[in-house]
Amino acid sequence: MNPGVPAARAVGTVAAAAPQPDRWGVLFLLTGAYALNIADRFSISTVIEPIRTELHLSDAGVAALTGVALGVFYVTLGIPIAAWADRTNRRNILSVSLALWSAMTIACGLVQSSWQLLLARFGVGIGEAGGTPPSTSILADKFPPARRPLALGAPGLALALVVRVAVREPPRGALDATPRAAPSAFGATLAYIVRQRSAVHLLLGGSVATLWSWGLMWWTPTFLQRSHHLSLGQSGALLGPMHLIAGTLGTLVAGWFMARRVASDPRYVARLLALVVVLTTIPSVLAYRVDSLPSATVLLWMFVPGVYFFIGPILGLLQNVIPANMRATACALLLFLANVGNLVVAPQLIGWLSDWFRADFGAGNESLRWALLVLAPTGLWAAAHLWWSGRTIRADEARAS
Repeated sequence: MNPGVPAARAVGTVAAAAPQPDRWGVLFLLTGAYALNIADRFSISTVIEPIRTELHLSDAGVAALTGVALGVFYVTLGIPIAAWADRTNRRNILSVSLALWSAMTIACGLVQSSWQLLLARFGVGIGEAGGTPPSTSILADKFPPARRPLALGAPGLALALVVRVAVREPPRGALDATPRAAPSAFGATLAYIVRQRSAVHLLLGGSVATLWSWGLMWWTPTFLQRSHHLSLGQSGALLGPMHLIAGTLGTLVAGWFMARRVASDPRYVARLLALVVVLTTIPSVLAYRVDSLPSATVLLWMFVPGVYFFIGPILGLLQNVIPANMRATACALLLFLANVGNLVVAPQLIGWLSDWFRADFGAGNESLRWALLVLAPTGLWAAAHLWWSGRTIRADEARAS
């Protein structure tokens, strides 16, 4: 060996460290943080109809107040915070963000006017922007590549303190058998992602799947109240167990599949995700088409588990085709695109379409049903990108590592 060349450079790789013993505890905490992130973001969708009625808003107007107000800050701050997380302590960013979005969610319940609600939703968006990117980056340094899709499957304020005290900042890239690189500039990260075809398809597939699934979920409580004449409490009682039971089941089933030996082949994972999204799109269309409440209920029980199935494995696959010093930024780019779709585009588009169907086609209370039926088939678009990602994912994964 040439004595003038460092050993790591001469070999081209470094030995990967053993997985850290606290990784399952960290996974539990960060899963809790992610669950709170989703719950605090979407809990307001249950009371869209009372808010609209009390403030005398159109569907487009209430969508702007509840969805777009949060989404504007959430999507614009996510990437710079993630780029910061690729350079500094991710645990501290996460704990501060968790405390902020939890406090602002509490404030949403105390507001007395539309302006106060608008400002509180701004605050929720600012806090949640710092949630997922550092979390997924930390988990990538706690679990080896084959296990990342599995891992990425007053509680809020208390959990922020727990994260700050209990989660140790792991060495970045410790479980990757590659030399540890210096932090990457955003432009370099973006240029690298564009060259990874599977990464592009994962970004597009994950974004469209989120627009489709959570865009529908955003308006489903209001749909049940209008088209099936349920009260606020009845719609919440119907949907709550679906998210708790079917959502948990979807997450656990995803984890079980990702733990199988065959899941070590990323092509299998990508194609499985595409198949799940296709099979879930069918009941998502029918649920908003049928007139019978029992039939709609059965179809929603089939649809909701799929909403929780795909995002964790997609994040895991994306982590594997991106080098360690670019992962938080890549994750933030996915979240940027996905949340522009499900917090800005989908609520506003459905609200606008509903108002249009009511005004120009005389659809009345059924206008929301027809607006949702416009969005429901887009799950097939998402599935196509997920399937295509499998074509080059093995080569892209090898290039990243």
